[in-house]
Order: sequence, then structure tokens, then C-alpha cells
Amino acid sequence: MAAQRDLKLKPNQLVWLLAIFVVGAIVGIAVGVLWGLAAAAVTLAASEATERISRRR
Repeated sequence: MAAQRDLKLKPNQLVWLLAIFVVGAIVGIAVGVLWGLAAAAVTLAASEATERISRRR
């Protein structure tokens, strides 16, 4: 069995790893918010369209 190596990060590498993680989390949240807003807009448009159609009758 091969010997297991310890993962030792230099302080500079740790800062970069943390920065990448934070940026990834922020981008993920922003994309989720945008998809949510787009879905809400589509749902609202569909609701308005069906309401206008039902009023014509």
C-alpha cells in the first residue's frame, strides 16, 4: 500500500483557495437569483395572458 501524503497548503495557496470558493458561492447565488426572477416573470406573463383571455369571454 502506498504511503499517504499530507495535504500541506502554503498561506498564499490557502488564500487563493478561499477566494475561489467565495467567488464561486457568490456567482452561484447570483445565477440562482436570476433564474428565479426569470421564472417569476414567465409565470406572471402566463398568468396575465390567461386572465385576459378569460375576461374576453
